[in-house]
Amino acid sequence: MSALDELRGKIGIVVESYCRDYPNRIKHSRKDEKLFRDPIFGFQRLRPYEVLLVDTPIFQRLRGIFQTALAYLTYPSSVHTRFEHSVNAMNLASRILTELMSRGVYVEKQEEAEVRIAALLHDIGHCVFSHGSEFYYRELPEISEASQDPKFSQCHPSEGEIINYCILTSKQFKDLVWDPIKKAFEGQEDFNYLNNVEIEQVAEIIIGAAPEGKANKRYLTDIVNGPIDVDKLDYLRRDGYFTGVAFSVDIDRLLPSLRVSKVKNKELGRDEQRLVVDYRGISVVEQLLFARMLLYDTVYHHHKVRAANSLLQKMLRAHAHRDVWPTTTKRLDTISNLLQIDEYEFFGNKYADVSIQADVDRLRRRILPERALVIAPRALCDRGSHTIWAHRFAQITNRSDPEGVKKGKKYFDEVRNLAVMYAREAGAKSIGIDDITIDIPEPPEYDSLGRETLIQIAAQYCIPLMKFFPFQKAVNNYSEQYKYRSYVFAPEEYRKHVAYAAFRAFKEKGIELNDLALIWAHQETDTKHLFAKFDIEPKEWTKDYYEPTPTEAELDIRAQLRKSPTAVQREIYDILKLQFGE
Repeated sequence: MSALDELRGKIGIVVESYCRDYPNRIKHSRKDEKLFRDPIFGFQRLRPYEVLLVDTPIFQRLRGIFQTALAYLTYPSSVHTRFEHSVNAMNLASRILTELMSRGVYVEKQEEAEVRIAALLHDIGHCVFSHGSEFYYRELPEISEASQDPKFSQCHPSEGEIINYCILTSKQFKDLVWDPIKKAFEGQEDFNYLNNVEIEQVAEIIIGAAPEGKANKRYLTDIVNGPIDVDKLDYLRRDGYFTGVAFSVDIDRLLPSLRVSKVKNKELGRDEQRLVVDYRGISVVEQLLFARMLLYDTVYHHHKVRAANSLLQKMLRAHAHRDVWPTTTKRLDTISNLLQIDEYEFFGNKYADVSIQADVDRLRRRILPERALVIAPRALCDRGSHTIWAHRFAQITNRSDPEGVKKGKKYFDEVRNLAVMYAREAGAKSIGIDDITIDIPEPPEYDSLGRETLIQIAAQYCIPLMKFFPFQKAVNNYSEQYKYRSYVFAPEEYRKHVAYAAFRAFKEKGIELNDLALIWAHQETDTKHLFAKFDIEPKEWTKDYYEPTPTEAELDIRAQLRKSPTAVQREIYDILKLQFGE
């Protein structure tokens, strides 16, 4: 049995525990459509069989999975869930299909149904704390081994998408959910197309594969899993709305700009029909990019959001294997266990173990670790420090290289051990290594939007967004040099000790920081006596920081671009001139 089949079998048991009584409920349920009112997107119409999918216990559990995990501890109104996000993703998928069909794209009824269902169920496998628990379960052998299955060799799904795939392709989901739903509509002429809807094709769409491998249907997958998919279109607007972060994403302008066009897939060596954006809608794609940048900087990477995540990491790594959790095995150390509870059950359970209850209470009551240091490129003193930091940062965030990740973790564990020694020397006698967290958030892939989003500038002629609008340099400079940060966290009572100790430990390991690392953490005053006591003087950031400068070759290229447009820009101009005139 393959690792994928083994994981699917375990997840199927969880599906059965949720849905074993659902076929009987279907027999007695009303078979009506429903309208949902969404505060952002208005009314959403659900077909009768979609209502039955929404009513399944395994989908209803999404009401207890917050969209932004623990961000509500910082943004109090950010308590929206995966449930409403998923329902509106289906609504947006339907609007995209309607736009495409109005432009002559032929979509069969069962294909439309499969795309709508895929959008509805694209997050059905989210575990407790949503993306907040991914850092933990992605390290579990059962998911890392399943991800190597040949099934995923061409579509490269995320760990969460693999869980979705296992749920939908499990025998239990077919027998207890999908087949009984199809049977409920047998003989109804309006729903004859359900006989041709295959839940396996729905699962294929969710993981990013073309339905049945058909190149001419790849655009259907793009609607649910692509560079500009319904997941992004919803979560950017929804997360901004409920956190109160103001920005504009004009979806009503974007949808009429969507097209289907033939594009060469170099990896597979074939032409595919892809979802692309007419060049007149490019401004909305730019809005999506900058909205994403703003949310990462303001919400997802906010230091208190990261502090809450670091405490959750500590809890799961320390306690997930213990027999205390409200699951069938009383553990949280497998995917199937993590699927059995939501946030309400996590916080509502009474834990017999005092240490676990104390950690849960700290998280619930927002007693979070504090910033001791903030590390960003401008807080690095010299080229050598920048080189070492960049190398270790790349190691620990590159999940495609497990050996590199191990080396990166070993390096930062050595820094933590040194910091413990220096903190005790500075007066924090009872501090331990678990009290110090070096939090390095994975960098958002802003440039992937530029590589993968295809802009149609003429019939059957598409280019990546980054060739039309070369924004990646500006984006990377903004996000990495000025906004993107990593943190050293510590309990409040040890914060100043750890600030001094970690500052010194990093220097011993080849990374010299300037006082900006202390200023950003509001530690420049509290730690002065400690640095003075041990005769260490942090360098001033206004005098000692390293800022990479462009090479002479890069400067030459920039000078040439200023003098004349690039070949691509000239080509675009010529095509537009032929099609639309001067």
